Amino acid sequence: MYNCLPVVIIRLRALFSIDFEGAEALAEAVDDLREAGIKVYISSATPVVETDLLTFPVFQELKEKGFFTLKTKEALKRVGIDRY
Repeated sequence: MYNCLPVVIIRLRALFSIDFEGAEALAEAVDDLREAGIKVYISSATPVVETDLLTFPVFQELKEKGFFTLKTKEALKRVGIDRY
């Protein structure tokens, strides 16, 4: 289904809060992507949103493995795109 996407960067810069249902839906989507072999980066999350996301194991694992970035440019650089 997702064979053509090696990486997805989810940019949360304009997200200032997230409720439980929204975080849960995002966690499920991230799980689906990762199960399909796609690397997922979370970028530009505010401290409040990051704290809420980290209540879910999938986001804890991404954070521990370095897949949370402060800036989208940093995520792009990690995947080999330096043009931005």
